[in-house]
Amino acid sequence: MKEQVNKIREVTKEPGTDVAKLRLDMGATRRQEIWAFNSMTEKMDKITKEVETSYDSFCTKVTNTLKIRLRYERRIRNEHDGRFNFLSWNQIKQTPKGIFISQTKYTKELIKNFGMKNAKSIGTPMSPTTTLEEDNNGKSVDEMIYKGMIGSLLYLTTSQSDIMFSVCKCARFQSAPKESHLTAVKHIIRYLIGTSELGLWYAHSNNSILKGFSDVDFAGDKIDMKSTSDTCQLLGNALISWHSKEQNCVALSTTEAEYLAVRS
Repeated sequence: MKEQVNKIREVTKEPGTDVAKLRLDMGATRRQEIWAFNSMTEKMDKITKEVETSYDSFCTKVTNTLKIRLRYERRIRNEHDGRFNFLSWNQIKQTPKGIFISQTKYTKELIKNFGMKNAKSIGTPMSPTTTLEEDNNGKSVDEMIYKGMIGSLLYLTTSQSDIMFSVCKCARFQSAPKESHLTAVKHIIRYLIGTSELGLWYAHSNNSILKGFSDVDFAGDKIDMKSTSDTCQLLGNALISWHSKEQNCVALSTTEAEYLAVRS
């Protein structure tokens, strides 16, 4: 039996046989697989190192930023006996009755930077009859300027919740802004001319009752017919949270739209 097995092995080793060719092909395929695996392993190791380096760099930058901010806040506290009067464009006024937060200086600077210092003030951030669409046939405007205006207004919503809905609606057209969209943004800025002194008032109170309110702009988006949810929460009489967001699905009725707004 051993002799027969040895004869078969000797025959398969001969270069001319099909079995020998098959063995060579299998060996070459195996070497290619090993090479591909090693190459992939090296690439994965390289990617892993790059990710780790990027993550470490990101953590270092965040840590340094937090350290700088903490040092800055300590200096401000020392200069004002622990009371913040002006920080990051937020004006904070503390009195025995409560705390008032506003962005008056930032608002005036914003109006000046966008060349609307001499514009006439209006009473609402957006007209109830205004309908914003993609306006494909409209005249295009500078995308960077439009994004800058939207970004500046979004920062202002941290103290002026009354412009949240209008700003978020205009923000949907940042990829391809038209003159109609720019007109709506300028309308918001004209509203700010007369409301730059507004802000948030947090009175000293023992009232800790949490209340929430919601409203919805039913099918307000004429592009996809989705509704926009607007909600706000108050702790006692102090406004602590607010947001405006387009709903993820199309509501088939005002009742469904209101339910989705409350759920968000």
